Amino acid sequence: MADQNGCTIRVVRKWQTLSSTISEYTVDNADISGYMLEEKGPSTTLPNLDRRIPAGSYSLMWHSSARFKKILPKLFNDEVPASRQILIHRGNSASDTEGCLLPGTSKGPNHVNKSGVKVQELIKHLQACDINSSQVIITEEFS
Repeated sequence: MADQNGCTIRVVRKWQTLSSTISEYTVDNADISGYMLEEKGPSTTLPNLDRRIPAGSYSLMWHSSARFKKILPKLFNDEVPASRQILIHRGNSASDTEGCLLPGTSKGPNHVNKSGVKVQELIKHLQACDINSSQVIITEEFS
C-alpha cells in the first residue's frame, strides 16, 4: 500500500503499429498493472505532432482538466514541459491519445479496454502518495 512517499509507475513499451504504441505497466509495491496506449512513434519532445513522448523518467503533478472535468496526473521532465499537457486519462482507441497515456485492462490492435476502471485505480493509488515525489518511468522493449 502507498504511503506519503512517492509512487513509481513503470511503463514498458512492447508493441507499435502505424497508429499507436502499446505498453505493459506496473506500479511499484502495489498489485496494479495493465496496458497503456500511446501515440505512434517516432518519439519526440515537440508538441502538436500526434507522437509519443520519449522514453525516460517523468515527474508527476495534478492537473485540473477542463476537458475531462476532473483532476488527472500530468507527466513532465526537463525535455517535455508540463505545458505540453501529457496526461494519464480515460480513452480506448489510438484517436483518443493526443500524446497522452491511456491505461486499460486488456489490449487489441490500436486500443485498450476498460480504460475508465484503470484510470480510477491509478488516481486512487496516486492520491495516497506524494504526487510531487512520484514518477513514471518509460522504457522500450519492442517485440
